[in-house]
Amino acid sequence: MNPITKYLKESTTRALTIDTDPVNHLKYVVVIPCYDEEDILHTLNSIYMAHPPEGGIEVIIVVNSSESDTLDVVSRNQTSFRQIKKWNDTLNSPHIQFHPIYLDNLADKEAGPGIARKTGMDTALLRIKQSGCEDGHIISLDADCEIKPNYFTTIEQTLKEQKKVNAGIIYFEHPLEGNKCSSANYQAAANYELFLRYYNRGLAFAGFPYPFHTIGSAFFVRAEAYAKQGGMNKRKAGEDFYFLNKIFQLGHIHEVNKTCVIPSPRPSERVLFGTGPEIKKMSANHKMEYKVYDPNYFKILQSFFNTTLSEFYKRSIDKIDDILKDQSLELMNFLGKNNFKKEIKRLKDNCASEQTFRKQFFHWFNGLRVIQFMHSVHEDENKKVPVFEASRYLLKQMGVNDDSKNVYELLKTYRKIERENSYKIS
Repeated sequence: MNPITKYLKESTTRALTIDTDPVNHLKYVVVIPCYDEEDILHTLNSIYMAHPPEGGIEVIIVVNSSESDTLDVVSRNQTSFRQIKKWNDTLNSPHIQFHPIYLDNLADKEAGPGIARKTGMDTALLRIKQSGCEDGHIISLDADCEIKPNYFTTIEQTLKEQKKVNAGIIYFEHPLEGNKCSSANYQAAANYELFLRYYNRGLAFAGFPYPFHTIGSAFFVRAEAYAKQGGMNKRKAGEDFYFLNKIFQLGHIHEVNKTCVIPSPRPSERVLFGTGPEIKKMSANHKMEYKVYDPNYFKILQSFFNTTLSEFYKRSIDKIDDILKDQSLELMNFLGKNNFKKEIKRLKDNCASEQTFRKQFFHWFNGLRVIQFMHSVHEDENKKVPVFEASRYLLKQMGVNDDSKNVYELLKTYRKIERENSYKIS
């Protein structure tokens, strides 16, 4: 039984049946959670107007609310659902279909973007299965985004050039000016995006093998890979991060930097953490000195990942303390609290080569554990560094000369670095 068929037979699937036949030659299914949105049609129009790829497209919009949501939220959701259906009735294209799904009165304990994204993605998997073309792809987007016209054609070209891609991380940029938000919102978005790119480059600098962005509005995944790794989770926040870290373990991950997703810089409380809440917090406090992890801890991880790991593999288990003594006390304490010695012994007993040892190590010391380490050493907020200062320091460590005078200029430098240096895992 192939992974897609097996997954769709499991009791955990939330796939829903849509009462129309899949579009011809279905290849891409875009999934968009929609909660308390006022302008979902802006996002849908940008999808509809994009250059069509050779493969067919379906778009699943999961309008959702919880049992405790206010009548105002429910009313706006109902309006969004009606607007989508009315707008959809005006379309006439054999290459793309839009399917709004309404999830109302979800239990508070599970309601949120995770359950909405999982419902949409499981349904997308079913549509791909029904189409008879199981080599399809599920694309994750958010309801407050635009896409560039070459979005689908760029994804398709990537898949033609790289036959084994399990997932693609799509380039994104927040607007930095305009009349849709306040100047404080745009400034906050610039600070937060700089942090995201700084953290991404910090992971790469440290030698972490998966230095990818993990945001729900900017990735796609092969249908079979989605099923093989157990599908999307139902977390109320961070569902994208946890899901992608599972997918990364399969390998064949590519950055797709020749197109762009444009997320909104609006403040938001729709999720517990992430871009919207951080923008809201910065804008409300009128405090734009956004503080981030000290870049010196990326240097600590660099030494640990690039040099010390080989020593753990080559030397006997009773030498672990000797190897660790040259590491920072903070890293040693963190490893001790995470049963590091037990884990290294398990890996040494089960890995026949250093290459396998390293790969399995990073299944354990994954993206979540990196963040846990960073949190543990920054419990004292005073240890954090302003994002402008941290980002300039990291560039210097990377050997990049930069004379940016403000966050906006520095962000453009980081954007340029990412666009011109697509990263991939074979």
